Parts: sequence; structure tokens; C-alpha cells
Amino acid sequence: QGKVFSPRMEVAFRGLEKRKFNYTFKMTPRSSREAEEIRAIIYAFKHNMLPEIDGDFSAGRRMVVPNTFDISYMYSGGGMASENEFLHKISTCVLENMEIKYGGSGKYQTFQGGDGGAPVVETTISLSFKELETITRERALEGF
Repeated sequence: QGKVFSPRMEVAFRGLEKRKFNYTFKMTPRSSREAEEIRAIIYAFKHNMLPEIDGDFSAGRRMVVPNTFDISYMYSGGGMASENEFLHKISTCVLENMEIKYGGSGKYQTFQGGDGGAPVVETTISLSFKELETITRERALEGF
């Protein structure tokens, strides 16, 4: 018949996944003041990653979207903090997930407690951010 089978395969492009960025921070307070700062950091991330209810429940559940995060890598050079141009840029993100591990190496440990409880010896926080923008070639040329 004069026909041959071609090994070519056709592929349909359906878009790209949004980029994700994961960070883990291990925090070990040396004083009760530092323990309070760690608690405030955790609260700030938790507060800003969650939506809020708009109005009351009688009209249905209308939610206000969570806050966004603008992340940049900084360095301290010449006595002034500046953005590190050698590292990639990150577009505006949302915090998709936050995991917190309280305790110490392998077991839960605290300092001596007081009125508000007992601060933990070590807190590890893992944050998962996702960009809202799909990065294109043009944005990649800008450092993203």
C-alpha cells in the first residue's frame, strides 16, 4: 500500500505546575523572651495562611482569601542588607502548609514552666509556599 508506521508521538501541552518552595527552620530558644518570639512567629504564619469569614453565617459562608507572601533572599554586604541577585527570585506566594514539631532530639522536652505553660526546648517549623503566578520564559529572564 506504500504506507509505513511512524514512531512519532504527538503530545498536547496542558500547562505547567505552579512552583513550590519548602523551608524548614529549627529554633532553640535561650531564654523565655526568645520562646515568646518563637510562639509569635508561629502565630504570625498561622494567622496569615488561613482565610477568614466575611460577615456572619446567616448569608452563607463567604470567605476572605488568605494573605500572600513576598519572599526574597537577602545578604548583608557593606553594612547594608540587599537582595541576593545570585539566587532565583520568587513571585508572590501563598502558604499552603505549615508543620510544627515541638520538643527536642527524639523526645518532647520543655524548660521549667510558669503561668502560661512550659516553653519547649526546640521547635521545628516547616513551611510550604506555592507561587500564584506561572513563571514564563520572560519572567525567567528577569531572574525568576
